[in-house]
Amino acid sequence: MKPAITLALVLFPQPLQARAVCQIAHNETFARAPAASDEEGTLAQLELCRVALDFGDAQLIASNLLLLSFDAHPKAADFAREMLGYRASGYDRKVVEREMEAAGESGRKLLKLRLARREAMVQARAVEVLVANAEKGTDKLLSKLLNKEKSWEDKPLYGAALLKGLGRLGHGGADRLAAEVYFAYEDTALMQAALSYLKSVGTKRYRIVEQLCGELDAPAPDDPNSPSNPPAEYWEERWKKWESVRAEVSQCLHVLTGQVFQYEAEGRAGESERALTWLKENKKKLGLH
Repeated sequence: MKPAITLALVLFPQPLQARAVCQIAHNETFARAPAASDEEGTLAQLELCRVALDFGDAQLIASNLLLLSFDAHPKAADFAREMLGYRASGYDRKVVEREMEAAGESGRKLLKLRLARREAMVQARAVEVLVANAEKGTDKLLSKLLNKEKSWEDKPLYGAALLKGLGRLGHGGADRLAAEVYFAYEDTALMQAALSYLKSVGTKRYRIVEQLCGELDAPAPDDPNSPSNPPAEYWEERWKKWESVRAEVSQCLHVLTGQVFQYEAEGRAGESERALTWLKENKKKLGLH
């Protein structure tokens, strides 16, 4: 173990030890730049990753994985695959419990959710390391993980990383699932990742592009006066979801169709109708099916 790390363990109380080691990792890695791309630098960073894992601090592990994602190395990929199965440690639990106590929060359900977020930090960074290495079979591994929805449905950061990673690897077999994620989930990061994936692979599925065209207009009831309309709260939530990604939808359609369609904004109507008409007329030209 490096002398600076040993000293940190002696000088700092347990709640601060992980942060101290993280700072040491940051300082040592960037002090040797550009050596982060050589064999020695990568192996040194892996050693710090192992120290972080010994602590069981998800935030510290994720920080070190981020540094590993800048260059490719087979041992970094091995460690990343190991971290895909990361589970919150006793240290993670103590950190979350302290945070909840400080905020006056309680409840097993909330505790479980916060622990899942810490796991997702590590898993998302692990995906980035694997994508940086781009070893044979990585796309199949990420696709398999993405299709295990229960493994990431409470971890939107992890699901988003899987989608973005598959897009960067050019894996074109998940466009239907990406569209389902976009329309089924409320999380902005997941929705943005789904759109990013569809852009990256250039989906040719007509139904998906058609649905995205319909997203240029803000959600609203067909007949505002109909007694069967959902309550105002429903439309408010739908509007918030739509508003968080409306610009990304327009950008995605630009990449997929080559056309610029405006999304609805203050003082400006959306162009869903024009986009849908144009799409029907140019379906064959675009090679959509």
